[in-house]
Amino acid sequence: MKTWTGIVISHERLRSAVKSLIKLNDSVQVIGVYAHAEEAIEELKNKGNAVIILGMTDDPEQSIRELKLLQLFGPYAILGVGDDAQATTPMLFNAFRLGMLDFIDFTAEEIDSPTDYHFREFNEVISAIGPADVSKISRANLVPVKSIKRRGVFDKADSAIAVGVPRGGVASAIKILTGLPRKKNVALFVSLPIPSDGSAPFIEEMQKFSEWPMKRIEKAQPIHSGVCYVTCLSDAFQINGEVKGGLAISPIAQEENPIDHMMMEVARTFRGNSMGVLLEGMGSDGMAGLKALKNHRAITMTIKKGGGVLTHSADLALSEKAVDFFVNTNELPGSLSFLIDQINEIVPINNAVHFS
Repeated sequence: MKTWTGIVISHERLRSAVKSLIKLNDSVQVIGVYAHAEEAIEELKNKGNAVIILGMTDDPEQSIRELKLLQLFGPYAILGVGDDAQATTPMLFNAFRLGMLDFIDFTAEEIDSPTDYHFREFNEVISAIGPADVSKISRANLVPVKSIKRRGVFDKADSAIAVGVPRGGVASAIKILTGLPRKKNVALFVSLPIPSDGSAPFIEEMQKFSEWPMKRIEKAQPIHSGVCYVTCLSDAFQINGEVKGGLAISPIAQEENPIDHMMMEVARTFRGNSMGVLLEGMGSDGMAGLKALKNHRAITMTIKKGGGVLTHSADLALSEKAVDFFVNTNELPGSLSFLIDQINEIVPINNAVHFS
């Protein structure tokens, strides 16, 4: 069955530019670009398996009304794209947790003054959603976590999990961060494809549903186990010190590939006492980082081919000998929890099959 794609963008200037851009993209089955959900519904109602890309605005009433209309006249898979990270991040998160969105993506900053770069980014989103396997979507049903589970600070971290989140993978990141039990001897590092101005509201909303205390990286920040350290699109850092003697984070100049950089830093510091997870998403970001972890005898994991909603470069990960385990998206929290508990037994096995 074809996956038809409709784009609803209330921002007139952006909508006009996307219309022109779509004409040059032969790989996407786009029906049209619309100003309102009603227009998309009218044209898509007989197209069957459809994906709607909805440009969320900083007007909550308008955006929620559009979402309700799309749900009412669906069934559609819906990607929410925030026009303003600071204003739309809480709305995108809560719409996802309530089952009103299936994917979350954040546009580049200053989308109100779009450039060719912004349009190319948006085009990548559309290209990735077009061939998405929407039959594998599972709606979110998040339950707030009791605050008592997050009280107290654990000791120094003996091991670490590095979770790389490519663009388009925010929904999968939410599933991991809300489904993975807090680990007493493990520090969690997550690189999110979120602009800096959207990080605070995202972390604030996520904290309500995750056992892990979540902290944005900052200068001279000590690394404790049982804590999730969040980096965003503009973030890069280095880890100073030794595992047994105590570690601290120091932000540095922005790196071109923040996912790869984050994974490489975790690999350099924790070596075989770490795990790397690359979520489903767009492009090959994170592949070099995953390989670095593998070469430092860490355990690595990614989404198997056909195991998620978005297309994924599982073949590349296999050919690069960068992955130990392939799993379905929905199996990630459980598989990761089990493996990290077995890390002391798995590391010697990994050492025997180390790839140079």
